[in-house]
Parts: sequence; structure tokens; C-alpha cells
Amino acid sequence: MKSIWFDIDNSPHVLLFAPIIKILQNEGYDIIVTARDFAQTLPLLDKYKIRLWKL
Repeated sequence: MKSIWFDIDNSPHVLLFAPIIKILQNEGYDIIVTARDFAQTLPLLDKYKIRLWKL
């Protein structure tokens, strides 16, 4: 299985990568998301139901 890592460090990244992450997950990719607690980044990831590793 192929894995792809997304490091989300700012709120706009969530809006940019959320649809891409969903498409890749549906294609069978193992998605790893890391994020830091900055601005609205973590609440947005939660809203889009994206599992993450908090840094």
C-alpha cells in the first residue's frame, strides 16, 4: 500500500488538501496527516473529519 503524508500547518491548507485527501483515501492510499495547533487548523480538520497526529 502506498502512503502519503500531509503536514498541515495553517488553516488554508485544510481547505486545499481536504478534497485531495478524500480522493486519495477512496483510491486506497494510506493517508498520514500531521498538524500543529495554529489558528483554526485543528477545528477545521475536525470539521472535515480528517484524522491527524497533533504536533
